[in-house]
Amino acid sequence: MRDSAAGIGTITYCDPSDGSFAGLGHAVADPDTNDILTLREGALVECSIISVSKGEAGEPGELNGGLMPEQIGSIEKNSSTGIYGTLTSQKAAELAACSAPIPAASRREIKKGYAEILADLGNGVQPYAVSILRYSLSSHDNKGIVFEVCDEKLLEITGGIIQGMSGAPIIQNGKFIGAVTHVLVNDPQKGYGVFADTMLAGAE
Repeated sequence: MRDSAAGIGTITYCDPSDGSFAGLGHAVADPDTNDILTLREGALVECSIISVSKGEAGEPGELNGGLMPEQIGSIEKNSSTGIYGTLTSQKAAELAACSAPIPAASRREIKKGYAEILADLGNGVQPYAVSILRYSLSSHDNKGIVFEVCDEKLLEITGGIIQGMSGAPIIQNGKFIGAVTHVLVNDPQKGYGVFADTMLAGAE
């Protein structure tokens, strides 16, 4: 039994019209049993990234940071496709003002090859190049997409996908196609992603 849990992850998308958001692309799970934790209530806060622990084969890296005291949203659902909740009206308005909306793509629009992930490693949200290796149109779990990091800057800093990047949106041809969910532990340059339509369906 757990009375609380806290950690660093990435918000994948938000809808400023109603403040709804989703993040992680996978559930917050019990570290001992791997069971999805039943959620009574949850708070969303911003994080200050202090350092990056680079990932290596067999040893995942992670983003290291401190959680800010001010609550910017509430977490209302913890499921296999991510955490879902509502931002404060102030934070929703801030996000609406700082970026243009990106359309979501269906899984049938995805192609193998070039895409980008959007991640914050402590220097603001930046795009990093990846390559979609394969995907399963029949998948409804959080590993429907397999991709490889090919951005030299990201590989130099993180070694690939690390803990804390879960939820980073995957963008292809100007559309939101999915979110980072897991790293291949023995090959941190490769990762899994959940389809955007699967994650959006999980909000319903």
